[in-house]
Amino acid sequence: MVSWIRLFKAAGFLAIVITNQRGIALGQYTDADLLALHKNMRAELAGRGAILDDVFYCPHAEGACNCRKPLPGMVIQAQQKWAIDLSASLLIGDGERDRQLAARCGIPFALVRNGRVVEVEGQS
Repeated sequence: MVSWIRLFKAAGFLAIVITNQRGIALGQYTDADLLALHKNMRAELAGRGAILDDVFYCPHAEGACNCRKPLPGMVIQAQQKWAIDLSASLLIGDGERDRQLAARCGIPFALVRNGRVVEVEGQS
């Protein structure tokens, strides 16, 4: 992941994480716990030359919002905040929710397994 982030940043792209965190709704951890984790993750990545531009997360239970992947809420938030051209973007993910999110938002998608791209959809 580190090399990918560095590569995308060197090419002038944003590197944004979009993640479901239902554990907050289930009481397994708090928003503060997750924010501390994200702060540590970003610091560790930055120390290795991989700068994340932003992290968006959904703390809600299933069916309680419009931001939980595969719904488009977090992508819309990122798009509005960063003026992102979704058609010129790439969503990289490891699961079916990620694939569905990309399809709903009209974003090309790369399926990754064990750090390798195994499938690409929606490229022109």
